[in-house]
Amino acid sequence: MKAWAIAVLAVGASACSGTGSGVRAEADAPRIGATSSEDLVVGARGVVGRTTDLRVSESSMRGRFREVPVDLSWNGQYLKGVVGGQLTRLELAQGDDTRLLGSFAGMPVDLVIEKGGLSGRVGECHYALFRVKGGFRGPTACGGARQRDSELAFSEELTEKPLGQQAALLALTLSPHLERRYMGVQRPVSWTVSDQSLVTPGYAH
Repeated sequence: MKAWAIAVLAVGASACSGTGSGVRAEADAPRIGATSSEDLVVGARGVVGRTTDLRVSESSMRGRFREVPVDLSWNGQYLKGVVGGQLTRLELAQGDDTRLLGSFAGMPVDLVIEKGGLSGRVGECHYALFRVKGGFRGPTACGGARQRDSELAFSEELTEKPLGQQAALLALTLSPHLERRYMGVQRPVSWTVSDQSLVTPGYAH
């Protein structure tokens, strides 16, 4: 099975596998290590890592991303759902460039992906990344922290995925402190997402 790797701030490599999604990292599959010490391998039916197990279809993504619950669906115009108990609604537009605008896991998103690179913001982080072999690289500034260089592994093959899936993968990997934010909110008991509207999740009391 062909698979591609995706991660932020690549620094090393290690093995990973997953069972719930039906995806398994093969011995020759690309692996990218990140500051979270987790490989993320994207296959035809899911995304797997040490603490990641996402089931992916042509129009949805469900499971856990680094322990954060994810329930997303998309069409040609919108990506919507719930990530870490927070609502997501992104407008998707694709022409000469690709634009993502709205809210992801409760954080503001305004991204532009062009042939030469990726720029914009997710939450408190601002990116100005250039396209390089295997992904993007360039300066990143988060909050009041000093600007630093970062690397996003995003293989050219991933651009063949549905636009909604591309948007979900980018937003998940670019979202700052997603796990920490999730631990700071009430954990959802359940949620419902329809094609027409978003229903606020219920919480344990």
